[in-house]
Amino acid sequence: MINFRGYDIERLENLDEALVCPPNGWRPHEDLSGRYKRQNIEPYYLYLVLCRKGHFGETHGPEKLAILFIGKDAFETFDILYCQYSRQSPYLIVVEDHGFGDNHGRFGNEVYDRDLLHIYAKRYNAQPELLLVADNSEVWDGYERIETLPEVTRLEDGTYHAGTRRRLYRHDVTAAI
Repeated sequence: MINFRGYDIERLENLDEALVCPPNGWRPHEDLSGRYKRQNIEPYYLYLVLCRKGHFGETHGPEKLAILFIGKDAFETFDILYCQYSRQSPYLIVVEDHGFGDNHGRFGNEVYDRDLLHIYAKRYNAQPELLLVADNSEVWDGYERIETLPEVTRLEDGTYHAGTRRRLYRHDVTAAI
């Protein structure tokens, strides 16, 4: 059951992959077979619209939220959403190595050992404006820490999430000039 405090479900719909992929279909930019352990997930696309309950005011959050849940291999999904036909880049990406293995495409190849998602983002001009980076992960090159913002270290109840601090970084567009 999906539950967002202060919101009711207005719409919940399974979408066909054709609605999420580019109009002429998805053409993978790279053949990743043999280079990384692909996540074996039965793909799904779930579209959800939430409407704020009347007794919650504007300070609680927006009146409506639209969320697209995608159950698909992470690299394929990034390629579909942000690397096809000059689509808009993501606003923010969370970079955290959870240690589940092959999260970041470790192939025993120096180029791919850094982070496959980072390589895709750079190669196909889909770098986000912001990165939220955990202490156990590497900051992508071309990103500068935002010093004026506090570190993201605690959950709402004051506890630490797995003892990992996170910091916010902004893409330095002048670095490419």
